[in-house]
Amino acid sequence: MMSDTWKGKDIAAAQRLVVDGELAALKQSRALWMLFRALDVFAVDLVEAEYAKIIDIGCGCGHYGWALESLYFPRVHYWGVDFSEAMIDQARDLHPAGRFCCCDFYAIQDLWRYEIVMTSQCIEYLEEPLEGLSWLLAQADRVILHKIRLTSGPSKKVTEPTYCGETADVLLWNMDEILRLASQLHSVQIFPWPSRKIVTLALRRRD
Repeated sequence: MMSDTWKGKDIAAAQRLVVDGELAALKQSRALWMLFRALDVFAVDLVEAEYAKIIDIGCGCGHYGWALESLYFPRVHYWGVDFSEAMIDQARDLHPAGRFCCCDFYAIQDLWRYEIVMTSQCIEYLEEPLEGLSWLLAQADRVILHKIRLTSGPSKKVTEPTYCGETADVLLWNMDEILRLASQLHSVQIFPWPSRKIVTLALRRRD
């Protein structure tokens, strides 16, 4: 289970301030630009679809939904899921027309119904991130792992401050470990960020 610090109203309000800054400069947001590059990988798969259903696991304030539907609607229908009621309240305030629900990671059902499953800085906060990633990949055909933070050695957990100065345990991933796990079922396309310590991955299930 993820740290209860994420459920705090102060944490949600602090993330909202960060989100508002990103959305104010939408075209300059590196996080959104990298996400759109990953989405382009699946464009050819969905060209004949009326719209693509995207579920964002660990959606926080739901800012990716606001951005995606602002730029792609009606081609994208977005669902956001987070286990923090405070985050979902912020998401509904930011994007009143959005579809959001509060739900624990392993309680999410029917991922096969979505054309794209995305998650950003969520799985690495689980108690067992590799198990969480395996569970996710077993169910989804197209997955975006966004803003993955890397370490040069074996994957390891570190304790870091959250938005409001509290701490949480987060996994820094080893790229080879992710690829060994993901490539069992999926092909993987890697989008390195300029820092080279962060990547966004687009994974498509093999036929």
